[in-house]
Amino acid sequence: STNPSVASVNDGVVFGLTEGETDIIVTTQDGGLSDTCHLAVFAVGIHDNEIPSFAVYPNPALSKITVSADITGESVVEVIDMAGNVVYSIAMTSEGTLELSIDMSDFGAGTYFVHLTNGKEQAIEKVIKK
Repeated sequence: STNPSVASVNDGVVFGLTEGETDIIVTTQDGGLSDTCHLAVFAVGIHDNEIPSFAVYPNPALSKITVSADITGESVVEVIDMAGNVVYSIAMTSEGTLELSIDMSDFGAGTYFVHLTNGKEQAIEKVIKK
């Protein structure tokens, strides 16, 4: 890696260490071919929620979930699948308590992340769709 603080390579496996960009030089075992791959590392893990009142229920869910939070102002709620695709997104304005019902009946069974952004604060919760 040209920036080892962002990513490192160990036995052919690339490990993202922090958000940023780096280049990885890939070489065949015999050294005959080589190429440079540009790598962007983004944080997608679960972290402490900055909106303490944020809740998603029921979990696991069969068809619908409710997203609630005590927030004011413009917000965005997204549902993200395990591949990182945004499968649902809505922007809204709320004054006080946000209560949003999301129909997940057309979503395949699996793990999803519900991401709420309110100004500079954000929260994320894992939800299982049966």
